[in-house]
Amino acid sequence: MKYESLFTCGAVNTVADGLLWINAKVDGTHTTFVVYSIHNLLGVLDLKSKCVVRTIRGCTGNITSISYCSLGNGVIVVTAACDDGSVRCFSHEPQSPLVEWSSSHQLEGLTASTSALHCYTLENRVLVCAADSKGKLAVW
Repeated sequence: MKYESLFTCGAVNTVADGLLWINAKVDGTHTTFVVYSIHNLLGVLDLKSKCVVRTIRGCTGNITSISYCSLGNGVIVVTAACDDGSVRCFSHEPQSPLVEWSSSHQLEGLTASTSALHCYTLENRVLVCAADSKGKLAVW
């Protein structure tokens, strides 16, 4: 049996870094969209249609911070940090529709709630930096 989502909604987590406004090339055209944290999910809001087109699963705890960067080939990488210390990376290919995201990496090393997160692009690679509430800093 095939299921189709008719309506999706969810409030943004009450954290300072819970929402991203992204301008990027998606499905061959320039697009502006929003990625935001909904408990342990990421919501992808298409500003053109004003609809949540995807909820991305994979985070194991309540999301405390999100960040993104773009690689030189147009791949968008969104990172999500959680209150259980986990950090997960999700990627989107530029020729794919906005609904298609893949989980690329689960980053290990933090043990407490992640209080800061940022990702950077270095020579077509992603560098992720995060700190937890116990003062531990991790770089992947």
